[in-house]
Amino acid sequence: MHLSSDGASAINSTKHSSIMSVGKLLVKHGSLIDLERSLSAAVMIKATMAMRERNLRESKASMSKKSLKTSIPDSTEGQLIKEETAQEGSVNLSVLIEFIKAMGIPATIMGLLALAAQQGLNIYQNFWITFWTEDIYIKNATLIHTQSYTDITFYYLGIYALLGVLQGITLFLFGMIAFTRFVKATGDIHDRGLNCILRSPMSFFDTTPVGRIMNRFSSDIDVIDDRFPRTFRMLSIMGFMLFGTIVVIIVTTPVSMAVIIPMLIVYIVIIKLYLPSARQLKRIESVTRSPIYNHFSETISGASIIRSYRSVNRFIDEFYTRLDINSCFYYAANTGMGWIGIFIESLGNLILLAVALFGIISTDVNGGDIGLALTYAFQIIIAMNIVVRGVSEMQMNVVSIERCEEYMHLPPEADWIQRNKPPIDWPQKGTIKFCNYKTRYRMGLELVLSGIDCFIENGERVGIVGRTGAGKSSLTQALFRIIEPAEGSIVIDGITTTTIGLHELRRKITILPQDPVLFSDTLRVNLDPLGQFTDTEIWKALECAHLKDFAMNQTKQLMSELGEGGNNLSIGQRQLVCLARTLLHKTNILLLDEATAAVDMETDDLIQRTISEEFAECTILSIAHRLNTVMDYDRIMVLDKGTIVEFDAPDNLLRNKDGIFYLMAHDAGLV
Repeated sequence: MHLSSDGASAINSTKHSSIMSVGKLLVKHGSLIDLERSLSAAVMIKATMAMRERNLRESKASMSKKSLKTSIPDSTEGQLIKEETAQEGSVNLSVLIEFIKAMGIPATIMGLLALAAQQGLNIYQNFWITFWTEDIYIKNATLIHTQSYTDITFYYLGIYALLGVLQGITLFLFGMIAFTRFVKATGDIHDRGLNCILRSPMSFFDTTPVGRIMNRFSSDIDVIDDRFPRTFRMLSIMGFMLFGTIVVIIVTTPVSMAVIIPMLIVYIVIIKLYLPSARQLKRIESVTRSPIYNHFSETISGASIIRSYRSVNRFIDEFYTRLDINSCFYYAANTGMGWIGIFIESLGNLILLAVALFGIISTDVNGGDIGLALTYAFQIIIAMNIVVRGVSEMQMNVVSIERCEEYMHLPPEADWIQRNKPPIDWPQKGTIKFCNYKTRYRMGLELVLSGIDCFIENGERVGIVGRTGAGKSSLTQALFRIIEPAEGSIVIDGITTTTIGLHELRRKITILPQDPVLFSDTLRVNLDPLGQFTDTEIWKALECAHLKDFAMNQTKQLMSELGEGGNNLSIGQRQLVCLARTLLHKTNILLLDEATAAVDMETDDLIQRTISEEFAECTILSIAHRLNTVMDYDRIMVLDKGTIVEFDAPDNLLRNKDGIFYLMAHDAGLV
């Protein structure tokens, strides 16, 4: 990218003004790195603003609106971490259908029918009181001491009690169905989302911050598990109550329809206007919450570095800034809910006033019906307010389902198991053939391996060397199909790796990684996570890895806890544990991805000697961090810009004094 003369002059002038305030910046930030970052940021921000103003003027003069729109997406091309986007408009109906399927369609229908039956029984029970109080026989006070009066009273009382019992049964049935099915649905959404995450390719984790994933599986799952069921139950009960209230008012005082129907129209219009804003505020609030989680996790993991650069206050301020941005939208959503609540209460009071006035004016309505209508008119104020709050909260909470549902449909890796299974003892020899192999980390990026062609014999030891970015680690990832081929193939013992499942492939190749990976569990679980080996085999592996004495001296020996990430061990001991695990899961192909880069020379010698003895008949591919560790290998593969530039025995490569390997060996002091 080249800057124009205007942009360059803007940068130069800004640099000149920035250099004059170096002392102030140094005092403010307290470290040279912070100073450099702040200076660069100030320079680039001012230069960018100047260039942006100039480009904007040119764009208005020479570009149409259509061409401007098409140029916008290009600004994100090549961006590693994509911005988290928020959906717009109403929540897709498929999201709700997905949740109902998770709950179970028959159970959902049964629960709603039970709630409808409960509300119908409640309405009829109130009408039953009206029938009871308006009964002519009951009104006759002279018949109080007669048997017929007593029988009629018990008849009304018995039916009233029966209606109450039936209401309790139907409401209990609705509650049980709602509680159990919501738990099932949340568990299903969580498990499916987690399964998709674990099945996602590495490109997903390269472009998605950990905080964004944590947000989905913490805050959003909490909303679905707690707030959404509570809101749904409240909305369902109050929704049926509101419907029943309107029906009762219309039945008892039909003339009130002249006010109620226009009020309901206004009610629906207000909801239609309010819900999009509430829904979008919730979406933005959810999106602005992810940077908080991400920043917090990064701060915890890099706490020692932050303290060493005296940047604690800067990170605290950054955390508060992100928290304030999130709180603004959270506050706005709650403020909007308070406003709509006041408006609905005013609307409900108008309906109550109308019912009371029409009750007074009407001459053909008895006192019991007027009392029932007024009772329900009082309820309508509460019901309308709660229904609006429930609908708005439901819309906000459904956004969490929408966000989690997004992670339930992530594109997965290739199948773990395919029909074309390799033989049980595959690979018997360990020959590896690269056929014009090309690959990239994800679509839209440049090739990291550009036509690898080579054949590695069984039992051959090959060292892989090259400068940073040459493609060494990409080669090992290609063998495990962590990145898929863009062209060409890899053939191991006559079987193309893309024709078999990932499990069949990855379990047949052993790797000793550069960074030791340990679990927060016992030594035995770290060595044998699947419980496939006996204690005798594990002790033998520990002995070969020179860790037997250490394990014997532990109080619980194999059941000793290693701590989080193996923090109870030194770096060298962690690498030796990984070596023991490699010895247990020994295969005919071994990959060493700079396995001794983080250990001392003594531990390096132990690992190299053990590998030479225990994997003498295996095919070994070793990415070399120190050239002296691969000088005795059969052949050396020199990579540069994703291609093989040299591939021969070490002695032959050293004879070519113009070769890359000779220059690397010369820089390392080996020649």
